[in-house]
Amino acid sequence: MRRGIIVSVLLFIYCLAFPTGQLHASHIVGGDVSYSFVSFSNNNTEVTFRVRFNMYLDNFASGAEFEEQAEFGVYQRQPDGTWDFFDSRIADPQNASVIIQDDNPCLDELDDVGVQSAYYEFDVTLDVIDENYMIAYQLCCRNRSSSNIDNDVVGSVFNIIITPESQRVGNNSPTFDRFPPIFICQNFDLDVSLAVTDVDGDEVRYSFCAPFRSGGGFAIGPEPCDLLEPPVDGCLPPFGRVTFLPPFTAGLPLLGSPAVRINASTGIISGVPNTRGQFVVGVCVEEFRNGVLLTSLTRDFQFNVVPCVQRVQVEVQSEEVITNGASEISLINICSDSTITIITSSEGTAANNFEWSINAPDGSNFFMTRDSNINELTLLLPDVGTYEGFVVLDDGTECRDTALFSVIKAGMTQANFDIENLDTCFATPIDFVDRSTTTNDAVTDWDWIIDGNVVSDEQNLNIEFQQTGIREVTLIVTDDLGCMDTISQSVDYSPLHDDFLSLTIDTVLCANDSLLINGVWLTEPGTFGEVIPFVETGCDSAGFLINLDFFPAPATFALDTAICEGETVTYFNQTFGESGTFVTNIASVQTGCDSIVATLNLEVLDIPILVVQESDIILTANQDNVLPVSIEGEFDAVVWSPPNGLSCTDCPNPTINSNEDITYNIIASNRIGCADSLTISVNFVTVPDRYFIPNILGGSDILTDDSFLYLQTIDEALNDVTYSLKVYDRWGNLQFDRSDLSINDSSSGWNSLNVQPGVYVYLFEITEFFETKLEFGNVTVFR
Repeated sequence: MRRGIIVSVLLFIYCLAFPTGQLHASHIVGGDVSYSFVSFSNNNTEVTFRVRFNMYLDNFASGAEFEEQAEFGVYQRQPDGTWDFFDSRIADPQNASVIIQDDNPCLDELDDVGVQSAYYEFDVTLDVIDENYMIAYQLCCRNRSSSNIDNDVVGSVFNIIITPESQRVGNNSPTFDRFPPIFICQNFDLDVSLAVTDVDGDEVRYSFCAPFRSGGGFAIGPEPCDLLEPPVDGCLPPFGRVTFLPPFTAGLPLLGSPAVRINASTGIISGVPNTRGQFVVGVCVEEFRNGVLLTSLTRDFQFNVVPCVQRVQVEVQSEEVITNGASEISLINICSDSTITIITSSEGTAANNFEWSINAPDGSNFFMTRDSNINELTLLLPDVGTYEGFVVLDDGTECRDTALFSVIKAGMTQANFDIENLDTCFATPIDFVDRSTTTNDAVTDWDWIIDGNVVSDEQNLNIEFQQTGIREVTLIVTDDLGCMDTISQSVDYSPLHDDFLSLTIDTVLCANDSLLINGVWLTEPGTFGEVIPFVETGCDSAGFLINLDFFPAPATFALDTAICEGETVTYFNQTFGESGTFVTNIASVQTGCDSIVATLNLEVLDIPILVVQESDIILTANQDNVLPVSIEGEFDAVVWSPPNGLSCTDCPNPTINSNEDITYNIIASNRIGCADSLTISVNFVTVPDRYFIPNILGGSDILTDDSFLYLQTIDEALNDVTYSLKVYDRWGNLQFDRSDLSINDSSSGWNSLNVQPGVYVYLFEITEFFETKLEFGNVTVFR
């Protein structure tokens, strides 16, 4: 059954009746779609699903009601990405009712904003195919009072995608657990769950996205999708999505600080919305099983952000409060003790509904309780570190307050010190050395107390007592967290002697020398000696000391160098000409100790030798030739000059191509410039590239050149080439045999005037400067 033109016109008039800016200008405020598996056909080629469309209307939109006999389109995606109309379903709204929101004591709710809900439900049987199905509902009109989208010509589309995998397994799509709150508070923490339930236990992922739209809205056009009532078989997917007005986007549909986001795993929307208005929000849910997409669905709804008053407050009592961004955190410090009581104070509500959550230093949850009346929490904290927590106070509504706190449990700090250099024989200063430990960052303060009097705040104490007797020494330490500990020790100070007699000897040795004292070789500067104890007391009362010192170590010099074979080098007035390491010591006149130690590391390098078999070389002109030069020994550089005809001037064996005789100078050198030179002369000979031999001889009986068989060329260097010629008749009889003939000389060739016409065979043996070539063939003689 199709919806008629009259209904479309009435809806159009209704949509235009309320101009932009009224809170309830149009009636669509959201919807979502789900499906559940019903059955397979006998051969599993068809699957039946029960589809449910949950729709939400503005409760105060005049004349807006849920559509009776609503028509839903079923579409099938084609392999090329286009969509075809497959079927349609007609359904009536069920269970139409007003959504009742929980009372919020922080919110002064508007009395002209409300939401109705109803649902449409029907069964659809689909062929099991390898493409997606879409089931969609298109209608006018989207609420025009939205602040974040361009909705002047926007209708609504609510749809769900059923994938091939979902068809094959008989899947059940996720369903949303609850409708989100109609009102949310401006500048209040947002904690709204858009979670779904999946009866099959499949993985779901959440994201903000742009809701779908159709052309049907507040404008009428000639195309099917522009009608107020788009026909299901004429307005096909893919459907467009609403356009968000900057600075809003599909991923940030509300402005907030921190930004309003949705958790991809839990579906919880959090943040602090800071802009008042009515905002369209799209939440996309994707369902996966073993990594394969089963279903894509979208919930389309709107948030009304309104001013609120914080009527509920809770605080955690502490000595210090720090600010982290927009949050205040109460800091509580405890030292070593494991038990702490966290005390709260609250106002604005008579309820005692507290929610506590505390994480251990490793990030795991240490304590959690909900819906309790505990406003003072006593805990045993086993581990050292920072326990991060919060307490939430509410009275069962969205008006609540959260207090953040951190409990820092310090580690063990233990005071301790050692007594060193306590001489029972003589009155000398005593060292009190701090040995305190802490598992916190560090000990930062020390207080030394002797016989009740504070004498120092240094870490270690060095003091000489003026009175003998039992002295009480106390150390108080404080760590970086303010934790303190105290230790006291008694010191029996009763020295037996007043003076110590000694003989002191000062001596200086050369560097690296040594001195034998009491069977011990002394090699380091210092004071050494022997003491004589007093027989009656056993205390050392006399002795001698040696203050040993050393002259400075000699200055050292080192030279690494190389010379050519046959050269010498002078170093600290000494001459060297062989490879090796040589050390020269120079003693000081005043001390007699070595004052200079000079080391020479000398390397004598061989001179590279240029070798050539002959200095006069003959080569073929105008051809690539390699010069027969070799180098014996190591070398770093080769230089040829002049560069005429050479392929390179810095390589050992360059290629030469020329026709002019030339003399080259070659220099080969090693890495320090030791060099050898050589001069060679190169002469070039030229031989023809081409020869010409006539294949026809004729003419009159008068002697002419064209009657002679001889070797011809147009190239140069003819003096370098001679040839011999043999001519045979057709029976193999030798007609002509002559050697040492010159090219292009017809008079030295074979005269055909003396023979009968016919075909003759010739053989040329051409002697060039470097080689001999053979040319043979036929020549025809005619008259």
